[in-house]
Amino acid sequence: MIDAVDRDLRRWASWVLEPTPGLNLGYGQNILQRIREGHGQIMPSAPSRVNVVRVDLVALDVEAWLKSLERGQRYVVKLFYLSSNLTVEEKAQRLHISRRQLYNRIENLQLAYQQWLALQRVHSN
Repeated sequence: MIDAVDRDLRRWASWVLEPTPGLNLGYGQNILQRIREGHGQIMPSAPSRVNVVRVDLVALDVEAWLKSLERGQRYVVKLFYLSSNLTVEEKAQRLHISRRQLYNRIENLQLAYQQWLALQRVHSN
């Protein structure tokens, strides 16, 4: 595991899974989709009682990176980081691979994220 990348991916997972601030506003676990659809704005169909929406730049980076992955790769990342109620063995079983293979895939995906992030920083400068 690449510790810095693992921290970013865990931070993304906690952001995705955190409840919406305030009351349940009908958004589900988080309102990221509505914000993306509105290009940074909450869509007009949103209730006007929204207090604060926490935007995490690391989580947004991870979301952008996930879009660049193939569907199967996205599934591995989401299964590994978002399914906190499953053990590693159960996650590996769902993928029909061994536990060691799951860790290898995660490490390869972490390397891919690290490289993607480095490229993004180069392009932004």
